[in-house]
Amino acid sequence: MKTKAFLIFLVAGCAFAASQSANAWVESVGKGKARDCFLAAFTHAPPQMGIAICDKALAEETLDNWDRASTLVNRGALKFAGGQNTEAMADFDAAVKIAPDHGDAYVNRGVLLLALNRYDEALAEINKGMGMTLSHPDLGFYDRALAEDLMGRYQEAYNDYKHALELEPDLTKASERLKQFIVTTTPGSPT
Repeated sequence: MKTKAFLIFLVAGCAFAASQSANAWVESVGKGKARDCFLAAFTHAPPQMGIAICDKALAEETLDNWDRASTLVNRGALKFAGGQNTEAMADFDAAVKIAPDHGDAYVNRGVLLLALNRYDEALAEINKGMGMTLSHPDLGFYDRALAEDLMGRYQEAYNDYKHALELEPDLTKASERLKQFIVTTTPGSPT
């Protein structure tokens, strides 16, 4: 009896993938400047404007550890969007120190490391974060898929892009990346 193995081939260059990382932000409930910081990150406000809002939230509001860490992640995402990688990483690191189980902080560190072409470290950070609570698991799977894609782990990348779409069918970036793969079947060895 012959089995069939699925082979997946990437047809587009992976350099494109690094520019397609998911937008990193953490949902924040409540009112006030911390919520405004989240909205700035979520709506892709001009980074400097959003950073100023987040700065005020961190300086002026009484936030519990989780909300403070989430605000740091949102500010870090805005800094990352503005090209301030060192400062963004400092925010993600500070979030982890405050809330060591904040999965979004690890995933966002991974996204930043992807942009720096540090794929092994990026994948480790993303995997660590995915073992925790995430605001948007679909984005975690998408970002992990990007890391795997860039590392030449196409089967795993394909599976994670698909899983991201199962969680969020409207995640256009994942469906666009899947179009870059060709899935074929080949006869396997007799069993």
